[in-house]
Amino acid sequence: GTGVKSVSVLVGDSVTLNSNITEIQRDDVIRWRFEHQQTSVAEINRKVGIFSTYDGADGRFGDRLQLDCFTGSLTIRDIGTRHSGLYEADIGRPGSKHTIQKTFSVTVS
Repeated sequence: GTGVKSVSVLVGDSVTLNSNITEIQRDDVIRWRFEHQQTSVAEINRKVGIFSTYDGADGRFGDRLQLDCFTGSLTIRDIGTRHSGLYEADIGRPGSKHTIQKTFSVTVS
């Protein structure tokens, strides 16, 4: 459903943002974005063989991001205050009119 899930995490910890998909289908496309930026911080597109995490536009994520290849959930390791903010997962399934969107508000303290 819609709505923002709030997640609180301590500096240096890891947090997993759950896609709530039990298993990614072959044609699913999942894109994780941070703070409404157009560029993805993580992306899965099995059909064309994309399974990647990115450092973010300003490099703030380094190699902190980890994707679950079965569920598309995103883990942020060794989190810092500059990783606070909104994370959005867009989950597209061909043949379905709706893109599922999951939004997480992550607060690091």
